[in-house]
Formats: sequence, C-alpha cells, structure tokens
Amino acid sequence: MSSCRDAVAYKGITGNGNNLPLNAAAAPFAQSDSGELTLSKLYAAAYIFDKDNKQLLRSELGHDGTWQNPQLVSRGINEMHFGFGYTDNCPVGYTMPAGTAGGAPAGGSGTPAATAGGVVSPPETFTFSNRLSETRLPSLVQIRLNYDVDAPAIDNSGKPVVSAAPMTADYIINATVRSGNTCGNRMPL
Repeated sequence: MSSCRDAVAYKGITGNGNNLPLNAAAAPFAQSDSGELTLSKLYAAAYIFDKDNKQLLRSELGHDGTWQNPQLVSRGINEMHFGFGYTDNCPVGYTMPAGTAGGAPAGGSGTPAATAGGVVSPPETFTFSNRLSETRLPSLVQIRLNYDVDAPAIDNSGKPVVSAAPMTADYIINATVRSGNTCGNRMPL
C-alpha cells in the first residue's frame, strides 16, 4: 500500500470481499492520505539463463512466497548480459531552449541549455556499467540477449544438426527505473 510519500509492504493479507484488514497503527499513513492511497499486489519473476541448453527460463514467485517451476521463454539463447545506466551532472532547474517560450526541454543534443533564470547549464550525462551500484538507483537497465537466428536443421533421426557457421543477432531490452533518473524531477526555478 502506498501514498504519495510512503509505502508499506504487508505479507499474507487475505481479504473478505471488499474488506482488507490493515494495522493502521503500524502504517505511516494519516487520515489526510486516504484520498491518495493505492493498494497494489507485487508480482515477482526471476529470469534464468541456462547456458548448457541455450534457454531463457522464467520463474514466478508464488502467492505462498515460494518460487514456482521455471517456464521456457525462448530457445537458442547464446548469451545474456546486463548493463546499468546512471544519470550524472543534473542541470540546475528546468532547461528550455534559447528563444522559445514554453517549449520542450532542451539538453539532449549535448549543447548547453538556458535555464528559466537565464543561466547556462550543461545537459545531464550518463555513465554505463555492467555492475549494479550499491549506493544509487540506475535510470536505465539494459538486457542484451544474443540468440541464434537460424533454426537448427533436423536430421532423419530427429536430432538437431548444428550449423558450422550459425547466424546470430542481439535482442536488446531497455527498461527505465522509477526514481532512477533524478534529473527528470526538475522543477522551474
């Protein structure tokens, strides 16, 4: 359950119809938060790369807190790599292109942008790493899957025949992280 300011996780709550028992004394919510409370159910999944069988598997966390049996997502996966993008050098204030009134934010082209107060501020920069930081959230998580493009041929006995020069490709998944891009929360000065 969350408000605009706080979030609390409850484990194993069972409801009766539209009623949900909550320990209000343990929750950080005030009466004034009642109009902004959101109740969410967390769904968790783990993705497993089985290098020996060249498979990507997915296992979900069950309602009882145990991991369920893995399910096949894809075959022919050769490699799986993770990358993390971190936002650096956030500009002060909200930036606007010079000469525009109420235009779109500037700064994506690598050129300085004028803030609402007229001060020139360079755009934010990004640092990428293959290691997850223990001190700050990434603004971007990238998953790169290298997979076989050609389907393996099957011989007369039904066994796959491995190509001498298989054709591969990369599939890239980019996901933004909520609260990871601190520069995105800028307000006009």
